[in-house]
Amino acid sequence: MTRRAISILAVVAWAATTAAVPAVAGKDRILSAYAGNTLYEDAPSYQWAGFYDRDGTARARGWTLLGGEDATGEWRVTDAGLFCIKWNREDWAGGNENCYKVEISGKKTIQLHVSGKGGGDRTLVIKSGNPYKL
Repeated sequence: MTRRAISILAVVAWAATTAAVPAVAGKDRILSAYAGNTLYEDAPSYQWAGFYDRDGTARARGWTLLGGEDATGEWRVTDAGLFCIKWNREDWAGGNENCYKVEISGKKTIQLHVSGKGGGDRTLVIKSGNPYKL
């Protein structure tokens, strides 16, 4: 293989890698994707859905084969582009406000935990409106 071919392959590999990494979303992008919509998570042992009303309130439900539980909370997006949520249940993230950097790619969103006790990184699907009637 020639040096030129190796260089071209290296550039193509680099471009494919960088194109696959979504950028961190800013405040306006997060608001347009989350406000008035539902985030859904289908984890191995549970399912979870949260509706983010435009007024900053949130309603959510987590469920397993054994049953489910509901919660309400408050959400906001900081000027720095952090999505923050505080649930009214002590058993959901310790009742603490947790903040996340957000990546959005189509209907997929990744929340990367940056502050607060009890939160963690999550991958969710953005569903239009309130399909779970939360």
